Amino acid sequence: MTEDGCDRPAPVRTDERDLEKAFASLHSYLSSPDREERGHRGSPTPAQTDLVLREVTALLDRMDDVRRGAPDPPRVKEDRERFVHGYLDGLLAHREIVLLLCRYPAVLRHSALAPLVAELDQALHGHLAGRDADLERAVRSAVALAGMIGAVAADPSIDADTVRAVGARVSLAGLDRLSEAAGELRRLP
Repeated sequence: MTEDGCDRPAPVRTDERDLEKAFASLHSYLSSPDREERGHRGSPTPAQTDLVLREVTALLDRMDDVRRGAPDPPRVKEDRERFVHGYLDGLLAHREIVLLLCRYPAVLRHSALAPLVAELDQALHGHLAGRDADLERAVRSAVALAGMIGAVAADPSIDADTVRAVGARVSLAGLDRLSEAAGELRRLP
């Protein structure tokens, strides 16, 4: 039985406030140093936790699909462009969740999400930079990935097409410099 006395499940997500409330509750709980002592007092409801996990997992799955669909590592300009546009498209498709994760980052420490996030983060960085990346390549790739997240989350009033165009242009500029540097190194005697 639900709270209203019906045998049907309550709707999972009624509006953006429910989603934000779920993120805020889980963030607050996971940020609390005394959560073990408090027990369940102040913890999110199971429905709130399930909602957050489902939404974040969908975003992570999309990002992993982008990685799996691109050459590893992207070798030519077109590969990098396809990867960057796919990454931005994935973030923009889940923009509300990206914004909530930027606002409530402790959510990513949830025991069901933390290993997935760590694995995906490592895979994306390794994919974009290359497995044996030098420090400059690793840093440029990290900046490009973080910059794309920042571009999506910076100002929700900026339309998705503008975010995609500017975010891609800036990210690709940094990544293309990597390719030039790699080409220069290959030409050295």
